Amino acid sequence: MKKENELAGLVRREKIVEIINEKTQVSVKELVEKFGVSDMTIRRDFHVLEEQGIVNVFYGGASLRNTHPSFKSFELRQEVLYKCKVEIAKKAVAHIHEGDVIYLDTSTTVLLMCRFLPDLHFTVVTNSFSVMEEVYQRSNIALRVAPGLYSAEYGGSMETATVEYLSKYHYDAIFLGGHAIDASFGASAGGEIEGILKANLIKNAERTYFLADHTKYGRKEMMKYADVKDFDAIITDSEIEAEVRNKILQAGGRIE
Repeated sequence: MKKENELAGLVRREKIVEIINEKTQVSVKELVEKFGVSDMTIRRDFHVLEEQGIVNVFYGGASLRNTHPSFKSFELRQEVLYKCKVEIAKKAVAHIHEGDVIYLDTSTTVLLMCRFLPDLHFTVVTNSFSVMEEVYQRSNIALRVAPGLYSAEYGGSMETATVEYLSKYHYDAIFLGGHAIDASFGASAGGEIEGILKANLIKNAERTYFLADHTKYGRKEMMKYADVKDFDAIITDSEIEAEVRNKILQAGGRIE
């Protein structure tokens, strides 16, 4: 399967933001017809834009978020954040070892790990359709994909059946992305099912890694699932503020 050029994705997402700025909201079907790509590709674009605080995703489309950043800064922000995520992904793959059973979640930062996976034999367990697309042809990787209803919000399966399936495994390492982590409150998720899933995964893992770029710190969402000290490492980029780093270290967290 041909991998999309990152630049093409950036350009398309810029145009999507232009369209949503003009129309307030847009459907997946409309963008599939306009760009000639699959509905899964558009849903991934929506997921990226939602992570960056630009849109709200709803069933079948996306709408403009009231607090979205200026479009003039969008291209630069995309470029900077992409470089930060690549930096994080490269650090993270160093924690994968021969024979490991690992979990990769549905976040865009974790997805980037797939570009740098080591040439070792190991098992990937995931509920991310994008991760599945990236690794299914790799002969050195045994792939297990969780069942459940597809969620455009998460970019993969996310329901009770998904949680039950993923909670049965013992993992050598899990790699979790997220929108929110705070030194005092910990890591949190916007949905209850997501929070329960991540808490269960942490219980079943020998090593746990939280991946987040510098824009995700100091945030709190509805469902707390871990303290910062519960992670073997919080992997971030070089843009993180010294004050934020120090607060996490003081709370017992470990930062890479």
